[in-house]
Amino acid sequence: MITVYPPPTVIGTLTSDQPAAMAGIDGQPGSANRFITESSLIVSAENKDIVPILKGQPLKTHPSGIGVRLASSADTCVALAGGDAIVGGAVPIRAAGVISLPDWTLITGSSLLDPLGVYFLNTVPGHLTTAIPSTGFTQQVARALSLNILKIAIENPILL
Repeated sequence: MITVYPPPTVIGTLTSDQPAAMAGIDGQPGSANRFITESSLIVSAENKDIVPILKGQPLKTHPSGIGVRLASSADTCVALAGGDAIVGGAVPIRAAGVISLPDWTLITGSSLLDPLGVYFLNTVPGHLTTAIPSTGFTQQVARALSLNILKIAIENPILL
């Protein structure tokens, strides 16, 4: 089942020194209406993990191909959770756009994001980090636009 959520909600604005291309935003470069919004189209999938999923956590496809689980650096991230979901519940999934949270502690270990920081999968499932591992695989999944807004920027995993 695909669920479509409500229209976008403005969660921030860009200042004149921030390029519009950074945010995946409504409005044109040079426009006074350069708003950062959460996407108006979000699909959902079943939480097949053994723990609840929180908004902003990285997700991987369940081995059955149906549903999602929390992703770690040993996996390939396909999206971030667009909302919370209990085990067996519907997880809003987002592969593009931005996610805003007032407190990122449960996902990054810090209440605020590192402005313009690049976030990668962590060794702990469902967590993100700005630390790049020196060996193994890594995958960039997002970039911080501000202290509480993360732009989803999922790249292919790479072997270090």
